[in-house]
Amino acid sequence: MGVINSIKLFFYNMFSVHKNIAGHVGLVPFESRDMCQEIHKWDEIYRSDKGMQFASVIASEVARLATVEFGVEVNGKSNKAKDLENEIYNDLINKIVNREILKDLRKQLEYGCAYGSMLMKPTFDGKKIGVDFLKPNAYIPLEFDNDGNLISVICLEFKVDGKYIYRREEVWTYDNGKYHIQNIAYKSTSYEAEGVKINLSDVYEWKDIDEYVVIENIDKPLFSLFKYPSANNIDIDSPLGVSVFSRSCDSLKKLDSAYDEFCTEVKNSKKILFMDEGLFQTGEPGAEINNNTINIPSIVTLVNMGVDNQPIYEFVPELRDVQYKSCLQMFIDTIAIQCGFDAGYFSFDNNTGGLKTATEVKVDQQRTLATIADIQVELKNDIESLLDNIIYLLKYYGVIPDDFEANYTIKYKDFNIDPNQEQERILKLIEKGIYPKWKYLVMFEGYTEDEAKKLIDSINKAEV
Repeated sequence: MGVINSIKLFFYNMFSVHKNIAGHVGLVPFESRDMCQEIHKWDEIYRSDKGMQFASVIASEVARLATVEFGVEVNGKSNKAKDLENEIYNDLINKIVNREILKDLRKQLEYGCAYGSMLMKPTFDGKKIGVDFLKPNAYIPLEFDNDGNLISVICLEFKVDGKYIYRREEVWTYDNGKYHIQNIAYKSTSYEAEGVKINLSDVYEWKDIDEYVVIENIDKPLFSLFKYPSANNIDIDSPLGVSVFSRSCDSLKKLDSAYDEFCTEVKNSKKILFMDEGLFQTGEPGAEINNNTINIPSIVTLVNMGVDNQPIYEFVPELRDVQYKSCLQMFIDTIAIQCGFDAGYFSFDNNTGGLKTATEVKVDQQRTLATIADIQVELKNDIESLLDNIIYLLKYYGVIPDDFEANYTIKYKDFNIDPNQEQERILKLIEKGIYPKWKYLVMFEGYTEDEAKKLIDSINKAEV
């Protein structure tokens, strides 16, 4: 069995696999069979290469919009450190943020929106801080607090070496201000198989990982769970998130079916020329004449037209493209609304035969704006929690002083602001002398900060 098929089977058997893994340490997963089956369905829909692939377009678009102009800056201080040392600490943390969070944030958020959730967990390998972004098949929720926050979990890591698959189970359990972290390793031939227990040192990348660690005096988990901000209508009592397209699965199937019918009709609508065999001659009398014995265009079909009929007959089937495109757009608008977009945001492209999105989000598209704003708020809160956990690990391993206090600035595009009104507002501020001109050039004219400052500086010198 190939690795891809094994991963698909893992999603298919996720409930039983997670139940068995949790059973190794005497725990029970906090996820129902229904939720696991839905996650498997979302996985199949999201990764499908058939039809219009609208589900992946939706997940990609919400992630793109939510991360437009998304930026994070950390500025902290330790009273035990000198100013230069604090600058070094801040530079280190911001490099971690850019490398481990911002670099692939849009892609990871797309997965989180498609699968309904995403676990974010900082790691430390003895040399540098990393961040793991885990899909639902790679973590097993065990316990939530009264506010719906995940506090106990099993994180899964896989290594593939030839025909063998190595699995590390990192078990996080919370108990009265203490986190107990247990690491267990298994060797198997597929992702869903239980496998044979092995030593952590049997896998080179895991040889320095402790089998058991206790972290004391901690009041929050060292991981954060992004949940797509939509009510869970599959398992109402579950604190788990649902996919961005969870309410449109049936409509997506109908769209793909209509699209396939349209593609079939386009394929069968080509012009055909029926031509009499007598119009063609071969080198030998009585030789059979057909499309295989004579090199003729593909649109021509040779037949015996009879003595009294025209030697050439043109057949042009009528393509019902207008009706089909209207039907496709109806399904597209329905799915858009089900996924939190305004009708008309997505449209059928007559030129490419695929989907296209609006060139910009308009202020009157209230449904779309509300959806993106909800995602941005959820993402901002989870990123702040992730930053807290990174700072904690840096302190825990003595990389930065234990009194280091960090402040976070998280920015993202506010689509509720009309760009034309914002431009006019900033121009008025510039006239009053309370807004830098170079910032205007960066925001509205496409200049880099360095280019804009040099241009303004040259203009000021020329005016002197």
